[in-house]
Amino acid sequence: MTIITSTAKFETTVDQPGRIGYRNTAEEISVYQPLAEILKVTERDDCYDKSEMADPFRIIYGLLLFIQRSNIPPGPRYSTPCDKNDITLGKSSPLRIVSFNIKGFNSNKNYFDELLDKHDIVLIQEHWLFNYEKELLKQHHSDFITFSRQIDDNEPLSPISRPRGHGGIAILYRKSMSTMFSQLPDGDNRIQAIEISTTKDPICLINVYLPSRGTDKGHDAYRAALDILKELLLKYQRTHSIIIAGDFNASFHRQYKDTQDELFKNFCKENQIVLPSNYPIDHTYHQGDSKSQIDYILTKSRENDDESTEYMQVKILREGHNTSDHYPVSAEFSVRLQTAQKQLNGDIVTKINWEKVDKTSYEQNLKEELKDRKYLNMRTPYGIEQATNQLISGLTNALNLSYPRRKSKFSRKKKISWSPQLAKAVGLSKKAFYLWKKVGSPPSKNNIYNLKRLETKRSVRSIQRQQTADKRIKLHEEIMMASDRDKDLFFDLLKLNGLLLLISHTPLELKKKKHQLQMR
Repeated sequence: MTIITSTAKFETTVDQPGRIGYRNTAEEISVYQPLAEILKVTERDDCYDKSEMADPFRIIYGLLLFIQRSNIPPGPRYSTPCDKNDITLGKSSPLRIVSFNIKGFNSNKNYFDELLDKHDIVLIQEHWLFNYEKELLKQHHSDFITFSRQIDDNEPLSPISRPRGHGGIAILYRKSMSTMFSQLPDGDNRIQAIEISTTKDPICLINVYLPSRGTDKGHDAYRAALDILKELLLKYQRTHSIIIAGDFNASFHRQYKDTQDELFKNFCKENQIVLPSNYPIDHTYHQGDSKSQIDYILTKSRENDDESTEYMQVKILREGHNTSDHYPVSAEFSVRLQTAQKQLNGDIVTKINWEKVDKTSYEQNLKEELKDRKYLNMRTPYGIEQATNQLISGLTNALNLSYPRRKSKFSRKKKISWSPQLAKAVGLSKKAFYLWKKVGSPPSKNNIYNLKRLETKRSVRSIQRQQTADKRIKLHEEIMMASDRDKDLFFDLLKLNGLLLLISHTPLELKKKKHQLQMR
């Protein structure tokens, strides 16, 4: 009896006619076609007609379908090339972001996919996934990188005793633009942030899901969340322009007075957080007859800088098959993006010769390094990570004290700096190559994408040859000036750049020049 009741609930929520949000019907049919034939199941209107099935078979079918949906993640989605998504480094390009309280990732996938295809950065709240389910979100769309936090990150729950999902936040951004973004470690499971690198001031984009009024009568949790948000502002406001987006569970515009609204408005006023110009005033949350505007995209300019994010256009989206009781808030603005390159460590790692290590000294040094270490709770991901880092650090320090390594005689070559002209040409070439690959790498020379790729490639080679020739001419002038003023400098340049010099001088001219200098 218990099984029949739970299965009936499952069928009303998962297989009820007209349900929106699941797109792997064809995949289910291919997997369960033998079972469908045995049970006389027919395909009709994107679902199975189970009216002819006996109750026991309906129970078996429902359980198998539930297992299939729970354990087999949906296939990756690919978005088609879109000119509006093209980003040119160093030039003003449109950047499109959207904030959305999804109210359950599993139940609102179709509409979530529509938002991903139309935006560069997607911030979601209440995905309702636990720590052991976070890979479902990461693997959902092949063109996006996911930075997510779950409600049970500090104390992960077991899949066996899974309660109803709640909470959770995530930021998804395009892989093609991943070098322009950096994930920041600040915040908690209600607040997270990423950095967007620009040619001017970097942007700190913060995703928030603040506590609701119903769960906190004294507003203590709301004040605590605002304190965490305040810490982020104090840390980044001097160096970054700040955008804060998400579900604030408070409103700037409400017909009646509310304590949580006053806390929110005072916080924004104290920290110079404002609505962008021409911001739409309309409800973003609806439940029955109750409507309110609690989802926002707010801005804060860098400290001592009067300029805010220029020309930000904000709109509330109401189209599509949205099953959430929140509407997404979308914004588009122009930025000059640049690559956020990480500096590589110049040290060359060498293999350890353990025969030369003083084992006794290593053991003593290791005990000294690890004896006073204090670890966090090893049951949490943060505690495990901290303990692992401390252990590796202790092992490395003890080894360095017991095995002084000889510095390598080889050093890395200095990075060759590109001129702005060459850097621009390489950027255009990479962009043309990316678009050519996206459309299937057509080999035809009449194809517009292939023509653009070849044209930009020839441009890069032409600039490289021109700059090499300019460098050779400059070196020639330096050598000729040194030959008249400094004899030692002349022969040093000749020794360092002999091959380059032979390109522009004949052996007879060099021999004559050397003889003249030796006679002085």
